Amino acid sequence: MQKHYGKSAIALFSIFCIWSVAAQAISRDDLASQIEAAHAEQLSGIERVAITSEISTGVMAGMTSTGRFVKDTEDGQPVLREVSSDDHGTMNLAGMHDGTLPKMVRNSSSIERGRIDGERVYIVLVDDVDFLKSLEEINLSDDLLDEEFEPKSVRLWLAASDFTARKLEYVQSGPGGGDMTVTVTMADYEEFEGLPIAKQISIHIAGMEQMIAPEDLQEMRQQMKMMQEQLAMMPDEQRAMIEATLAPQIAQFEEMMSAGGTQFEIRIIDVKVN
Repeated sequence: MQKHYGKSAIALFSIFCIWSVAAQAISRDDLASQIEAAHAEQLSGIERVAITSEISTGVMAGMTSTGRFVKDTEDGQPVLREVSSDDHGTMNLAGMHDGTLPKMVRNSSSIERGRIDGERVYIVLVDDVDFLKSLEEINLSDDLLDEEFEPKSVRLWLAASDFTARKLEYVQSGPGGGDMTVTVTMADYEEFEGLPIAKQISIHIAGMEQMIAPEDLQEMRQQMKMMQEQLAMMPDEQRAMIEATLAPQIAQFEEMMSAGGTQFEIRIIDVKVN
């Protein structure tokens, strides 16, 4: 009798587990539609927005820039259109409220549930290379590198509560033969007239050396060696002055080329709406 009840309990537990997984499953279209509805609500009080950000760490610390957006409509959905920007000013909104995010969800290969810092999130994987190539918004390195890179995947962590992006991981391959991974973490969200904006953005780049052809990297290191040899021949005062100027750039280069990669922080210092 105990054996019979044991088997029944195991069977019921298995059915419950299967039912639980099925109940938690969400389709790509359902999630994309929920994101569109949330964005429509978040943009309901917005006509235009200007966001000023500042790089707070690294050799570019103190550099500020501003991105400006206006509300528009695409396929019946409200979206934010960038009208002007300089440098990194739009990074906190790129692909988030411009209609790109629902497209990425609809073209994803998998959607899972998980947690970040105890918060429930949807984890969305997009690895359709042709689709990724069509999205200018996720080509984070276009301005820095040549056109020889190949996008491989984007993984998004979206808060289940309001569909704000908590983390983005972008993987691409380059002429060096390996992968470069850009990880963007967004935190400290604050609402401005209903629009959630991440006020702290952390960017980690690993594998930057893979984006540079081996012969080009070797030439860059050779030039640096020659420069250091020339510095050694200068008078002490002149050498100290030049070294003080170049030291941050050299340190940044070495960090970017190292196996551990490089990281810098961006913070939002001003937001103006309407």
